[in-house]
Amino acid sequence: MKGGEAGERITATWTIVLKETAALSSQLVFLTRNILQVMKASFGKDTFILPNIVHSLKVENCRQLNVLLDIAGVIPNEMFILNSLMLYNIGNLTFLNTKVNAIPPYQVILENITNIDYIPSHSFFNNMFDLILLRNVTINHVESEAFMNITILKSFMWDRVHVGVMNTSSISNVIAPYGEAMFQDSTFGVLELVSVHLAAPNVQRSQVQSPALLEFFFEAVDLERVQLSLVTFNNCRINDMRLNALNVIADKFVFVNNSGFKLVMPRAFSIQAREISLIDNDFEYLQTGAFESISPAMWYNSSEKDVSYTFRGNNITIADAGGLHVDLYSYNTIQAKLLLDNNLFLCSCTHLGWLAVVASPGDHMLGLQEFHKALLDPRTKNMCWGAKCNLPINVLEQMVQTELCFANMTNEDLCNYYYSTNQPSCSSHNITDVMCIVMFLVILVFMVKF
Repeated sequence: MKGGEAGERITATWTIVLKETAALSSQLVFLTRNILQVMKASFGKDTFILPNIVHSLKVENCRQLNVLLDIAGVIPNEMFILNSLMLYNIGNLTFLNTKVNAIPPYQVILENITNIDYIPSHSFFNNMFDLILLRNVTINHVESEAFMNITILKSFMWDRVHVGVMNTSSISNVIAPYGEAMFQDSTFGVLELVSVHLAAPNVQRSQVQSPALLEFFFEAVDLERVQLSLVTFNNCRINDMRLNALNVIADKFVFVNNSGFKLVMPRAFSIQAREISLIDNDFEYLQTGAFESISPAMWYNSSEKDVSYTFRGNNITIADAGGLHVDLYSYNTIQAKLLLDNNLFLCSCTHLGWLAVVASPGDHMLGLQEFHKALLDPRTKNMCWGAKCNLPINVLEQMVQTELCFANMTNEDLCNYYYSTNQPSCSSHNITDVMCIVMFLVILVFMVKF
């Protein structure tokens, strides 16, 4: 590791925790003298190389710090694995390129890091970690395979992390079978193709039908002993999601109170979980098939009955045809619960694309009309936003069926139309409801045109 440039005045704290085997007084004195000498050199041009009896290292209040996570690699003749690396209050942090077979610390904590230009490939690669925690960190971009083929025993957490670009496969094959993966209060500019691939399955070997999945999961960890697996995105802002941007296999997937989503491409959400919840999110633009890879497929032949998909309290501005449906074939086959309620849709004649039935092959399209019927059911309390009245979205279906959109209706017209067609006054005049609606539509279209 390196400190600041030579001649700079830097106030930094280096905390060294020794292994229990280094408790002899003579060793401690020798180590203390060496550390004092090395620390002085580290603030110039030399590198601070850790002795092999060090258990953990904490660095605080550094303006510039270069870190080589493969600390064992600088002592090739000795078996040295650092248990913990903790970096706090660093101005500019640079990760040096590591070898593919590097041995990083078991625990890595980065907190209050003003700037990381990039996290290079293989920084966290092919190893088992107890904890990876990033808190209040700004990263310009994360390179492909920066987090690759790793197993998390407790937690993989990003809290208040701000990332410009997550490159393709930047988080790839990260398995968290015993704990959780959590992203909260964070921002992401672009999530590229399969930029976040998390596998945290709580399944038995007999439930996995694919030989490729069997090889991938069960060679890495003993899933027969899995107790908990949870992947959470909470209060994050994601601007651009490319194809398969989120590729997650978990017991539970919770996606709550997130916003942005100026572009969500087809299959951007590729989620397989027993319980999937999308709640209180603000979606600006969902392209066709944005959610169609949300599926309970891992539990297709399972005896597990508590399988569900919850889509509740979300705001949707624009959704293309087929932009809202999930893997309906799999959900219907296992008779899973679909909870689609209390969502808000921008209701106008130019935002009706999601109602169209897409002519696309594949079992995932089966039941699309039933899915839309469930969304439009007044009992689900899915409503319009953008209008000046409390308008249920089933009015959109009426607009399409009556070709009312050709009249270029305003929001005020929508409200007038809804209240006029839902008043009991017509029946009191011995006129059928259908006749009343038709009469109103004729008058309304005439008024709009002239």
